[in-house]
Amino acid sequence: MSRPPSLGRALLSDAEIRELLPPGWSLDAGRIWREWTFTGYMDGVNFALAVARQAEDMDHHPDLHIFYRLVRVAFWTHDAGGVTRADLRAARAVNNLETA
Repeated sequence: MSRPPSLGRALLSDAEIRELLPPGWSLDAGRIWREWTFTGYMDGVNFALAVARQAEDMDHHPDLHIFYRLVRVAFWTHDAGGVTRADLRAARAVNNLETA
């Protein structure tokens, strides 16, 4: 079931995304993404698990890629076909995991 645009699922323009993009995040190919580098594999896995738990709580799930000590997180709203305010909220929440 798709959500109404009032819940943050309306597609944003590239200009709007760049204006609202959280620190450290990039826009590419209709997705926002960020990478983190960790000292060890399990540190990255634990971070990815924290992102996954948060995504479940927010009901907004990213693409997660784990490459040994590097973790890439990418958001886009599948049913909208690009980046929405929900993606930006989720990205800010992931940034907050760094300071938790």
